[in-house]
This record gives sequence, structure tokens and C-alpha cells, in this order.
Amino acid sequence: MKKNEIEIASKNIHEMMEKGKLKKRAVTEGTELEIMTREHPRWDEFCDRLEGPEGCNFRQDENGKWIWDCDNDQSLAIAILEKMGAIDIPDSLEYFEEHGGYCDCEILMNVDREEE
Repeated sequence: MKKNEIEIASKNIHEMMEKGKLKKRAVTEGTELEIMTREHPRWDEFCDRLEGPEGCNFRQDENGKWIWDCDNDQSLAIAILEKMGAIDIPDSLEYFEEHGGYCDCEILMNVDREEE
């Protein structure tokens, strides 16, 4: 998914959340959606994807300093959750924010590391 596609998907999801349409659609389709939390059986998969090239792309530069990509939003997490399927994205984003994950890198640095 290209950066502009991720931005559009993120914007659309947030607009649907504000209008209350995303949850209604999930319920009417009869799909049981799960909230992505630390206890979710696919949490490690989600974090691995968010940490890797599909997400923030954590890596070391030529001096050994850790660097990563983050646009100070949750667009990469949203794109990954969409691809994973059967995830309640609005409630998952709310969970992330309640645990200090206001952007993609904070989900990894705050939510994933919360109990360490």
C-alpha cells in the first residue's frame, strides 16, 4: 500500500468513526470483530508487522542509531489491521490511545512495552 493510499484509508476510517458508520457496518455484516489488545492472540504478529518494513520500519543507521518512520498518526497501524481482517479498528485505536499509543511508533513504544 502506498503512502497516499494509507493516508486516504486512515482519513476514511476516522471519518466513518466520527459518523458512527464503521461500527454499524461491522454489526450489519454479521462479522464478529475483535479488539486488538496485548491479550489478543495475534498481538505479536501485529507488532512485528508494525515494527517491520510494512510499518514503522525500525532499523539502525550507519552509526548504529535506531531510526524509524512515523507520520505522528495511526495510519500504518490502521492499514495493517485492515489487512489482518476481523479487527474492530475504532475500538482498537481507542485501546491504543488509552495506553499511550497516539501514533504508530507510540503503539510499539508505549502499548507493546507497557508491562515490561
